[in-house]
Amino acid sequence: MKLFFYSLRSRIFLSITMIVVVLSVVFGWLSIAQQTSSLQEELIERGQMTARHLAYGVELGILTHDISGLDKMLKKLLQEKDVLYAEIHNMDGEIVTLEASKESDIIWDDSDTAMDRAGQTTKEPWVKGKLGKTEVYEFHMPVVSEINAIAEAMLLDDTAGTDKIQQTIGDIHVALSTASIRMAIHKTIMEGIGIFMIFLVLALLTAWWLARALTRPLERMSKVIEKTKLGELNQRIDLVGQNEITQLGMSFNHMLDVLAERDENLHTQQRTMQVILDTAPVGIWMLGTDRRIKFINKAFSSAIGMPEQAVLDAKNYASLFPKDVASQCITSDDRCFKKQGLITSQEHIPCVDGKVHVFDIAKAPLQNEQGQMTGLVGIAIDATGRLEADAEKAKMQKQVEHSQRLESLGVLAGGIAHDFNNLLTSIMGNAALAERKIMDDPSTGKKFLSKIVHASEKAALLCKQMLAYSGKGHFLIQAIHLSSMVESITSLLGVSIHGGIKLKYHLAEQLPNINADEAQLQQVIMNLVINASDAMEEGNGVISISTGHMYADAAYLTQLSIDLGVQLDVGDYVYLEVSDTGCGMDQETQKRIFEPFFTTKFTGRGLGMSAVQGIVRGHKGAMYLYSEPG
Repeated sequence: MKLFFYSLRSRIFLSITMIVVVLSVVFGWLSIAQQTSSLQEELIERGQMTARHLAYGVELGILTHDISGLDKMLKKLLQEKDVLYAEIHNMDGEIVTLEASKESDIIWDDSDTAMDRAGQTTKEPWVKGKLGKTEVYEFHMPVVSEINAIAEAMLLDDTAGTDKIQQTIGDIHVALSTASIRMAIHKTIMEGIGIFMIFLVLALLTAWWLARALTRPLERMSKVIEKTKLGELNQRIDLVGQNEITQLGMSFNHMLDVLAERDENLHTQQRTMQVILDTAPVGIWMLGTDRRIKFINKAFSSAIGMPEQAVLDAKNYASLFPKDVASQCITSDDRCFKKQGLITSQEHIPCVDGKVHVFDIAKAPLQNEQGQMTGLVGIAIDATGRLEADAEKAKMQKQVEHSQRLESLGVLAGGIAHDFNNLLTSIMGNAALAERKIMDDPSTGKKFLSKIVHASEKAALLCKQMLAYSGKGHFLIQAIHLSSMVESITSLLGVSIHGGIKLKYHLAEQLPNINADEAQLQQVIMNLVINASDAMEEGNGVISISTGHMYADAAYLTQLSIDLGVQLDVGDYVYLEVSDTGCGMDQETQKRIFEPFFTTKFTGRGLGMSAVQGIVRGHKGAMYLYSEPG
């Protein structure tokens, strides 16, 4: 019932119906009131005429006292419509005759119109009363005799005023009932009710048809809207005619066209994203703040061996995993929710193959427009294969390094054996010759002995270089000013390089002293300069030597990857830099530059840079290498 009164069709129907009913009642009431008034006026006019005619007719009967004639006249009058009674009074007010009188049953109005019955003058020639529910009008009229007036005038010989002299000889009272009016009104009302009912039925049918005609397009539009709410965007409103509702329907159809196009584009994007998410070789899921999984792609559900629907139906996804796995998952979730930012972690998750895989996990928060957390998105990349590959690579690297060390040791041993064999051969040959000549030719024997001494010194130098490479040489530590030490060997450096090469110095004066072995550092500088000189293939170029003071932070110290055996602290350092414009080195050469007996030059070289590395290691320092071909 409430829905009926709230519907537009019912409101239109009820409104039209109420308007019709109100107008019908108003017009009916006005019509009845007008008819009643007209009939009452007609009755009054008829009563006055009846009383007047009766007054003219009874004049002679009153004068002659013809009671019988008057009775006949009254009986004939009573047969007329609506006449209740008639009374004839003489000039003394006595009733001469009375027919069908019911005067005792009539209740007269208490008004000045009723005074006539007491013999006084009234404003109107009638009085009004009620007989039961029926109204009664009593009309009174004086009976005037002109005969007596004429006779008296003739006796008085006054012919001039005979036409003006009248004599009242009595009066009459005629009562008329309004029963015919009531019957006429009742008949009119009954006929009006019948007409009204017919008209009301027609009006109801018209109102219902009009309400349906007005609301039918809206009803069709409502059905289309309801289907649209259910996702059926292919529905359209049928357009009929040219009116405001049609314009509304056209606008709604256009809106549906736009929505259908957008929905198709959205579905296309969703299908594309679903294919991308399902075929992506990573696990992707979306988690709500209530720990319920809202989305999980096939790659991840297949990897962990759980059906997608089972994961989506779980009230808390962590309950699907073992206790230790659930704990690490919840911990990383809480970190993401608390930080409200991207977090990364490694989690160990059992998979469908029965093994525990290591996943690189990235979790990012989801927020609504108000910035409130609604969940998170997780991405999992199986790092097991990569970690195993890294472990295998590290193992292989160790094996390669071990092989390289064995190879280096073999090269070192071969080089040392070759050099010592040459030195021993020289020593033994010179010693044999000296033994033969020492007695016969002392001067010649002395020459051979000096060669033995020289060869022994080379052997000692070879031993020193080996000790320097190992970092276990004997150092004489003292305070040294690095720039001053470089200046002291400039002449020695000048004769150690090719003639077309220029040496440039950029030496800082205000340097703190360092604790070092001066001879060892001179050896480092000599070896670096000679190596730079050898890089000048055409014998032309520039070698620059710089010294200075700097602050080395952790980021810079991590670049000093040449010597892995030294751990340096952040702080102030004194540095020596040797640079050249030579041919440069490729990456492969840079990896082997400090290997003993490795050289790109002629055979018999290769311990210079190894000795530099050993000396720097022995002084608890580090080296930084930069080079590129050209």
